[in-house]
Parts: sequence; C-alpha cells; structure tokens
Amino acid sequence: TFALYFGDSLFSPFFSLYFASTYLSQNEKDILIALIPFFFFAGNIFFSMFETSWKRNIWLLRIISIIEAVSVLLFGVWQSFYILLPITIFAALHNSCLFGLIDGMGAASAKRNNISFSSIRVLGGVGYIAGSLFGYFLLDSIGYTIMFGVSALFLFLLGPLSFLLAP
Repeated sequence: TFALYFGDSLFSPFFSLYFASTYLSQNEKDILIALIPFFFFAGNIFFSMFETSWKRNIWLLRIISIIEAVSVLLFGVWQSFYILLPITIFAALHNSCLFGLIDGMGAASAKRNNISFSSIRVLGGVGYIAGSLFGYFLLDSIGYTIMFGVSALFLFLLGPLSFLLAP
C-alpha cells in the first residue's frame, strides 16, 4: 500500500498545479480538470466488473499499475492539449480503481493471514503523507517531469510487489 499511495501522492494532488503551469488556455485547463472526477468514477465502475477472483485481481493490479505508471510518466513530457486530453482520460480511468483493488486484496490477505487490516492500511496513509510532503518541498527544485517520473516508478513497482501478496 505504501508504494501506491506514495506514488499517487506525487501525482494526483499536483494535477491542477501542473495544468496551471502549462501554456494551455484557461478553457483547455478547465476541460482537463473537469474530466478527472468523471473518469475516476467511470473507471471504478468499469473495472469493478472484472474484479471477480483473487487471481484476476492480481493480474488487474499488475496491468493497471503499469498502465497508470506510463500515463503518469507521459504527463511530465507533454504540454499540448490534444495530447494531454487522452492521457488525462486514460490516467483518470486507471487511477481510482487501483485503490479499491489494493485495499480489497489487502483486507482479504489480512483476514486469511490473521493480521489486522489497519496495520496494513496505515502504510498507505504514511505513504500519502510522505509523498505529499516530498512533492510540496521538492517541486520547485525537481520540477514536474522528475516528480511524475518518481511517481511512475512507485506505481510501476506495484506490479513486481504484487508477487509478494499471499492469497
């Protein structure tokens, strides 16, 4: 959970700031920002239809974390509205479902292994706090491209880390 929440905290809270730093028109920025919550919601609904078993959830986590990592990485590179539009939609579709997947799998794994889920979940909270502070203090010195790159690295790590999850 730490990797997901740390990685996301270097990206999601900085969406709006990134768009504000681009040379897009105000209308284009507004469109991009307005699409995010809609596709977060749509992504949750769409991917919940595929979350039917432990094995399928593991594969969804692996695939979606890689897709999300690539989407985040592309954000730091492009500043064209017509390129950012599909990237924003794609990132928002895949971002929100990761949280449900990781929390659901963590709860199931905790129950099977007789571990308190809160002891696992607290790592997510620590990751989000640490990532937000890291991003806040270092954004001016490292810029969006590097920060989104670090975010993508942590999101990408979810794939290999998923092999450690016990059913």
